Amino acid sequence: MALSEAEPQFPAVLSQKLAHSATDSPLRFLPAVFHRALEGGNHAIGRFIPDCCRHDPELARRARLIAHFGIQGTIFGAIYAIFYSFIGHFHGAAVVLVCSVIFAAVPWILKRTGNIGLSGHLVVGTMAAGFTQLTLIEGGIHCHAVAWLASVPLCALLILGTRPAAVWCGVCFLVGTIISVLALFGLELEPLYDPRWRDLIDAAGNLGIIVFLFVLGLVFEVSRATAFNRMRASLDELASSNEESRTTTCRKRPSPTYANAWRPRVRVRSRSSIA
Repeated sequence: MALSEAEPQFPAVLSQKLAHSATDSPLRFLPAVFHRALEGGNHAIGRFIPDCCRHDPELARRARLIAHFGIQGTIFGAIYAIFYSFIGHFHGAAVVLVCSVIFAAVPWILKRTGNIGLSGHLVVGTMAAGFTQLTLIEGGIHCHAVAWLASVPLCALLILGTRPAAVWCGVCFLVGTIISVLALFGLELEPLYDPRWRDLIDAAGNLGIIVFLFVLGLVFEVSRATAFNRMRASLDELASSNEESRTTTCRKRPSPTYANAWRPRVRVRSRSSIA
């Protein structure tokens, strides 16, 4: 039986509902210049997504986040390395520079290997090791690097999932506990820089984490919106294909009246008449 014209098509209805519930671009509040620059960067980051992850929305989202983390960590690291070198904090500059090099290599490693787990743990491990080292050389529990260390489990949750995030949370908690115990027993960690720059370094670190967490949330929202738009486009394509298939089937199928008119009639003779 031919489908009724009034019968709703599930993919089309679902796509329309998603379209109505979708929000505009999360970057719409920015000026047009920054909007175009960030959108261009988002498309450029898409080149680092491995081919094996492009057909899975969740894997593509995680791969995009890992590439974002690599580029974002490189930019933040370069800024802080220059700042530390300018004030003579060369130990901190060396730590940040090493971490920045690793961050810069992450997108290429992701593209080359296609391994989400390896690239994600490399990002999170570099963050944890770098912030731990900065905590040890910048004054222990009282320095700003502890706040950066607290952001590591959140980053692990976004790019690796709940179980790896729980593991990294335990690692960071253990590091923070050891450093706190050292302070409680009077073993203060002296900063390896001129004490007159302490307030400036703490201010730069605390203000930097505010910007970092905002950019992190913005990147997550952009990745979510990108995945949503791709899902909506797939549903629209599926609905269009179903509509074309239904139309083609209705055109090829003959009407019941026309088919019965040309059906040959066969007379069946009873046995009594044959006898």
